Amino acid sequence: MSAGAVRVKGSLILGRLGYIQSNFMDRYAEYLAASQPDTRQAIEAGILPSSWYPFAIFLDVSGTAERLFGTGDYSVVRRMAAHSARVNMPTVYKIFLRLGSPEFLLKRTAQIWQVQYDSGVATSIATAGGGSVEVRDFGQPDPLHCHGITGFMEECLRLTRARAVSVAHVKCRCQGGDVCRWDATWR
Repeated sequence: MSAGAVRVKGSLILGRLGYIQSNFMDRYAEYLAASQPDTRQAIEAGILPSSWYPFAIFLDVSGTAERLFGTGDYSVVRRMAAHSARVNMPTVYKIFLRLGSPEFLLKRTAQIWQVQYDSGVATSIATAGGGSVEVRDFGQPDPLHCHGITGFMEECLRLTRARAVSVAHVKCRCQGGDVCRWDATWR
């Protein structure tokens, strides 16, 4: 699949937009004006949670927020992704959270990935108190996405009531790695 053909579900975009509206509503018009025309047009037309959108729109939603509201350390992107996890996971993946363990959730990473992205393959290994997630063959690796996955994973693990959650992006295709990999620990 070519990089331009990567698509993402609207629910992930809406989660990020919800964070912006909740935290920067007084600057939302500025945010829209700073967005790419295709992004602005999609937002104004109304993003549908279950529809597919170009990954470029997803990246622009995240990148514009980081440029306007961030400090260059991707912390806004991680917070946006965490917000998206809080909004999307309890509604779409309620059963994963109800059954409750971080290990159970981590083992379902491939299923969650396939529903949200039409590119790449996610695999995971879960052990008591930790685990890892790898993403292979994703058509458009980008630091905005990688940092977002870190924030999303941290929050998903917290939603299972895990404590002392730590997620580290230990291998990255954007930095020459053959895969992107995140290692997680919790109590």
